[in-house]
Amino acid sequence: MLGLPRVGVDDNFFDLGGHSLLATRLIGRVRETFGVVLTIRTVFEAPTVATLVDKLDADARTGDALDVLLPLRPYGDAPAVFCVHPAGGLAWCYAGLIKHIEGGHPVYGLQAVGLDDDTAPLPATLTEAAEHYLRVIKEVQPEGPYHLLGYSSGGLLAHSMAAMLAERGDEVGLLAILDTYPGQTLAEIGEQEVLADLLGWVGFDRRHLGRKPLTHAKVSATLRKLGSSLASLEQRHVESIGRIYANNRGLVHESEPPLYPGDVTVIVATLDKIDISPTPETWRPFVGGRIITRRVDRKHNDLMKPGPLAEVGAILSAELRSLSESPEGEKR
Repeated sequence: MLGLPRVGVDDNFFDLGGHSLLATRLIGRVRETFGVVLTIRTVFEAPTVATLVDKLDADARTGDALDVLLPLRPYGDAPAVFCVHPAGGLAWCYAGLIKHIEGGHPVYGLQAVGLDDDTAPLPATLTEAAEHYLRVIKEVQPEGPYHLLGYSSGGLLAHSMAAMLAERGDEVGLLAILDTYPGQTLAEIGEQEVLADLLGWVGFDRRHLGRKPLTHAKVSATLRKLGSSLASLEQRHVESIGRIYANNRGLVHESEPPLYPGDVTVIVATLDKIDISPTPETWRPFVGGRIITRRVDRKHNDLMKPGPLAEVGAILSAELRSLSESPEGEKR
């Protein structure tokens, strides 16, 4: 899969250049060779030959790629980076970050409740959702510092989580908000927009499929051809994403961010900004510390594509390195 002359049993798939698309092809190769159907989460959790071989027993497979906690890289000695889902609820889009954030930091995605259960009650407020995610992250990392990242409504959730942690005396490390601003509105979307977003996350322009309405079958076939793990989503999952998005849209419009006393890093996508666009200073009433601005020459809707994610990952690595090198107790 990696095109290398040799891979040791303890070499890490992702450290050697693997990513989510190659992981999907690896899963297919395992299925063809051993008759075992692994999930993308299994490869994230067991990224070496030595650990993956234990997963070839189907009974040993645990977890699911639609769980609230998605281990993108569940190992490392440094504090973890928790990536909060955008409005649609999936955190798979963050998988491209793991090869750009230094290997000492575990990386987890936080996903919405209800992706695999359309009867699950959805949170009534952003505060309720943030509370739930805090309980989840404390199960894997009981103490801070907590590094948080959020895109779209995930930026508002990450900010709320940081404010709650600070209020309770927990240490927050990096709070990175990916081109998200208070007071923004989310557009209504339907199935067509959800399907187009799935294609967009892997860098595919839906216009290549013609002007006819997108269908789940057509999008899944395209994603399979591209080798994307998103091809495994069923029609019911697409419907759940639409339901979750609609709920998050309502929560965003009805909420006002709390005050977070620390520093915030706002990563700005500059290419689609105009004079009346919100700026990082929009966060000022809700941030007690510094607002640190980092800019990428990309469009907002392209930030989850592989190229822009590499730039975002480089910024995050630099910020995390800066925090780790600062004298204890001293702000950057």
